[in-house]
Amino acid sequence: MSGKGQGKTRPQEKRLMVYFREYCDYTGIHGFRYIGEDRTLAERIWWTIWLLLSMIFCGLMVYQIFDKYINYPVLITFSMKETRLQQIPFPAVTICPRAKFSLSHFNITAVLEKMKADNITEEEAQKIGYASAVCEFSHFNKTESYSREGFYKFLNESRPSSIFKYCSYLEKEPDCTEFFKPILTEEGVCYSFNILDKTDMFRDNVEFNLPDFHSTSQIQHWDVESGFTASQIHTYPQRALRIGQKNAFYVLMKTRKSDIEYECPMGESGYRVILHFPSCYPDVTENHFTVPLGQSVTGVIIPHMIKTSEGVKRFHPQTRDCYFQSERPLKYFKVYTQANCLLECKTNYTLDICGCVGFHMPSKLSE
Repeated sequence: MSGKGQGKTRPQEKRLMVYFREYCDYTGIHGFRYIGEDRTLAERIWWTIWLLLSMIFCGLMVYQIFDKYINYPVLITFSMKETRLQQIPFPAVTICPRAKFSLSHFNITAVLEKMKADNITEEEAQKIGYASAVCEFSHFNKTESYSREGFYKFLNESRPSSIFKYCSYLEKEPDCTEFFKPILTEEGVCYSFNILDKTDMFRDNVEFNLPDFHSTSQIQHWDVESGFTASQIHTYPQRALRIGQKNAFYVLMKTRKSDIEYECPMGESGYRVILHFPSCYPDVTENHFTVPLGQSVTGVIIPHMIKTSEGVKRFHPQTRDCYFQSERPLKYFKVYTQANCLLECKTNYTLDICGCVGFHMPSKLSE
């Protein structure tokens, strides 16, 4: 029986050898031809070893590519495609005066001198406590806590009455109060142009910004992901319609000499200016440039717009390592941006550690 089995196996082995030699003769894969030809045993072993090593290296490369596709399916590529200027919103411009208080209403230097002489009234002590939130006094230690409402009232009443003398944009020269909205930042009261209104940026149950400042919310014509949804020229927020210095946003600011205070902010005068996205709440202490008094400063903006393909949405956020605006709702903000997310993270961390938040941070309305 064993002899018959061997007889059946040999013809099959011969056929396999014939097929293998034919494959080696006609295949386009380099190296197989040298194995199938009538060569010495050493040559065949040599080519067999190199073919096996090549297959192993190819397999490793395929595995790396497959693993990269599974773990990092999204590739970032930049297509240098020009975009019409009208499709880009004009940046928000936030200006923070370094003269934070009108000395006719509250003279910080005089109050600090009276404090050194221990001749300060209770009302003055309360006001200097409020002022210490936006000014750093090296010889003042705040030991009492004050109400949020009283602090807002103090900032609103003691701020300079007007820091703008002239404004123009796209051949419009209205009153500057129509352009700028007062907002609250870590620097105190600042003024922002083309920023989303607080009712469009923050959720309804959020207490943020000075309550005495009226809302000017309009019908919004722009979305972070889809861009402008309206075809009209004048939109909210405003478009960037023209280029060049003659079509620039022009602001002439003023500061009374009597309001220049050297205790706050420690001898620095002028203005801090930050350019940011209309849907981002500004962090003036991190990114700003300074406009000194009595000088002219020109800023040049070169926009770079990065869009994300809609096909990326089919991947899980943990896989693509990013979120679309509609996928990541924030606790305080209606609009998701990196700056808003960082401000919310700072707020949550401060609330968790201290049990309270800074005056420039959003908070939930008390129920």
